[in-house]
Amino acid sequence: MSSTFLQQVVAEHSSRHSELLNSLSQLDSVPESLKEQTRLVDELQSQLEECEANVARLFEKTRNQRRNADPGLISGGLKFSQVFRSRKEKEKEREREEQNKRLFAEAMAEETNERNRRTSLEQALSNAQASKTELLNQMKEYDNIMAKIDALYALIFNGPTPGFPREDELEQAVQASLTVVERAKAGYNTENEALEILSRSERAFRECQTKMKDAIYWATASMLAGGRTAEAKEGVALKSAHSLAQKAQAYVQEAQQYSTHVRTLDNPSIAREMPIRKENDTEFHGT
Repeated sequence: MSSTFLQQVVAEHSSRHSELLNSLSQLDSVPESLKEQTRLVDELQSQLEECEANVARLFEKTRNQRRNADPGLISGGLKFSQVFRSRKEKEKEREREEQNKRLFAEAMAEETNERNRRTSLEQALSNAQASKTELLNQMKEYDNIMAKIDALYALIFNGPTPGFPREDELEQAVQASLTVVERAKAGYNTENEALEILSRSERAFRECQTKMKDAIYWATASMLAGGRTAEAKEGVALKSAHSLAQKAQAYVQEAQQYSTHVRTLDNPSIAREMPIRKENDTEFHGT
């Protein structure tokens, strides 16, 4: 897009652009305010749930204290037995009644305070939820203005350029080419990873061949000269060769996960242990 044409397009839409930016500036604080208000609503909801549980607990506590403090709730048999008590016993009973009344009054006051707190929390939560609803509506307006600004920018900077009628077609062709390049890069990276893994497999096979040669050497030495040392070294070499062959096979299987061009490798067959030989005999016997 030529600079002259761009300046012309910007000038044509400058008034609309200023209007949108001005509207957006009035709502700049909305996203953060909505986050804060959401946290406040969640916190008040949690406090209210805790308060509800406290009210239920204190209600039970008050009811139990009332039973102990209300003389009218004492059974008839118990009242009759009190007539025959001594003065000292009656004094203790009065003290106990006074204590029960005091505990009942304290429980009642505690429950009342918690109920008042619940009422305050309910009101605060209602106000907070109303504010959150208002902020949600403002957030919708904020998102709508942002969408209009994005559309305006797309109109200005992505529109056709006079004198270049095939601009959009060429842009699409370039984008398609970039997509092909990215796919080629991804394919190359995948195949290269498979090649690296196959290189490790090849090294493992070379080490396996070396260990096999060692095993043959020590097997020959054992047959010609005898001795436990040669047999032991032969066994170690065979075990190493078997382990390396298995590792190479695993590398090939891993490489197949990256590339379909990697062929399946036949499972290598190498004895893990040296064959059993007859005492003082140079022939191998099956294992």
